[in-house]
Amino acid sequence: MGGMAVVIIGYEVNDSAIDAYIEKNNLKPDPERPPFSPGWSGDGLKKLLRHLEEVTSTQVTYARIEDFKSDSHEFICCLADYSYNFLWNCEDVMKQVVPEKFIEIMAPLSTDRVVKRVFASRGFVASYDAKGRIR
Repeated sequence: MGGMAVVIIGYEVNDSAIDAYIEKNNLKPDPERPPFSPGWSGDGLKKLLRHLEEVTSTQVTYARIEDFKSDSHEFICCLADYSYNFLWNCEDVMKQVVPEKFIEIMAPLSTDRVVKRVFASRGFVASYDAKGRIR
């Protein structure tokens, strides 16, 4: 898969719950484009992330992490760091506060309603500003 080392805090997403959320909130991209899952991408992902930022008042990032068996896991995160400007340790990650509104919106869309705090050696992240530009 490739990717880079990342630290994330967020929820592993349930594809069917996300798809239902997209339908309920009229977030579908152009019908000519492929569906969001599996492996959301492009304009649809931007639209979903911007919507989640708006309703949670939190910067939201999509992360796809590969585990030791090379299985991919998709997360919606309130924190994703891949900048290497800070040396993370477990205590630092555990001290990070997850915003209440992020929990309220994202927990029902997750696989198990548990906030995950993950150090991963391989992952891809995507985050977009209000104009749709990569952060």
